[in-house]
Amino acid sequence: MGWGAVVGVNGYDLKRSTTPGGPYTPIASLYDTTYTDDSVVNGVTYYYVVASINAFGDGTNSLAISVTPSLDVSLTTWFKADAITGLVNGSRVSVWPDVSGNGDDAGQTNLTRQPVYLANAINGLPVIRFTAANSNELEFIRPVSDDFTIFCVFRSTHGYGAGSYYYQGAGLVSGEVSGVAADFGTCLFANGQVSAGTGNPDVATESAAGFNNGLPHVMTFKRIASTGEVDLYLDGQLAGSVTGSTASLTACARLVLGAQQTMINYLDGDIAEVKIYGSALSDYNRGVEEGGLACKYGIPGVGTPPAPPGGLTGISGNRAISLSWMGVSGATTYAVSSTTNLSQPFHLLVSGLTNSVYLDTNAVSGCINYYQVTAANGCDVSANSATLGVLLVNPVLSVANVSGAGGRLVIAWPAWADDWQLVSATNLVPPVVWLPVTNQATINNEQSTVTLPLDAAARFFRLSAP
Repeated sequence: MGWGAVVGVNGYDLKRSTTPGGPYTPIASLYDTTYTDDSVVNGVTYYYVVASINAFGDGTNSLAISVTPSLDVSLTTWFKADAITGLVNGSRVSVWPDVSGNGDDAGQTNLTRQPVYLANAINGLPVIRFTAANSNELEFIRPVSDDFTIFCVFRSTHGYGAGSYYYQGAGLVSGEVSGVAADFGTCLFANGQVSAGTGNPDVATESAAGFNNGLPHVMTFKRIASTGEVDLYLDGQLAGSVTGSTASLTACARLVLGAQQTMINYLDGDIAEVKIYGSALSDYNRGVEEGGLACKYGIPGVGTPPAPPGGLTGISGNRAISLSWMGVSGATTYAVSSTTNLSQPFHLLVSGLTNSVYLDTNAVSGCINYYQVTAANGCDVSANSATLGVLLVNPVLSVANVSGAGGRLVIAWPAWADDWQLVSATNLVPPVVWLPVTNQATINNEQSTVTLPLDAAARFFRLSAP
């Protein structure tokens, strides 16, 4: 995002809220007029304002803009049985919604060919059950053609046929087109081998046998268009690799779940989740995704723990510190720990955060608060982030103006401390009695001021936190 420069200012405070009209939390103080906010959560609408900074503090907030960040630009399609609503156990599935936000819903209008929704099927989570005898299948528009990575969590005790190609077995995620064509797909054979490949020329690679053992498995099908490389992974382990065409695989207009796209070789089994990226994910990101799925569906020994969160930043506010960090691929929750003494252990502030922001309202004023953040995927926890230290400042009183005898005294403090109370005492000999100053404060140029009559008596002033 960006904004026009203002002449004569010291910088800018960028502020954010998830509520129209605020309240706005500062997320960055900077001198540039552009900023990339890496701490957002996909699908959440954020409201931003910016204020110029001078020697007196922030100016007036700008008009707000709203931004809704899209899901990962390479995440094209995402089917999750646990995201389906409105169905009870045994219901037929006419539409499996795409939760990526791209609208690639999988559907089936023929009632007799609709698969069935089963609750509490794998690790307490629902699945979509496909039955070959009923020719069950779901179809959706093909979302990828060049680089891609396809994840599929499936379970079966069957499979179909035998062979060396992705179109000869029971379809898992299939774009097979009759004849030699620029297509692609995956299948499960009767002996439990999984095959993945691309067309024109037809090439495929197969796993070992035995993946029809009735247990859930994570299949990953990765294609790199520039080299034609096709990689197949089962439960996080490389099962095979082959080199095929480098052309765009556009022969199939749609993909099918639970059968070959030519409407043959139907699956007897369950599909719990399918996630399709329009990029060939790095081994690390692939491992994180596989680890998250394996954790979710109770598949042991698969994947990589999430990376430690990066980009941890903090902004001191009014008796609170606003923290933000970059989201981590495969992470489902975050935890924040803190200490005010690096020679002492960090203590947990909060866990189970689903957003990459946190407002610490228990930060200790007048000292440096140190923070670390971890990411978790439900099974594994990342290493700690880099440590961040943020000084939580107290508002400081200053004398804005003093006139002569019989005149006035003007006391000022930052306007952001608008809920602090100005108090005074006539001496500092214990027990000190601090009494509220009842004169009305005014705000101008980001400063709160109180005007008091000036006399010969001694007065001591301080601000009292609520």
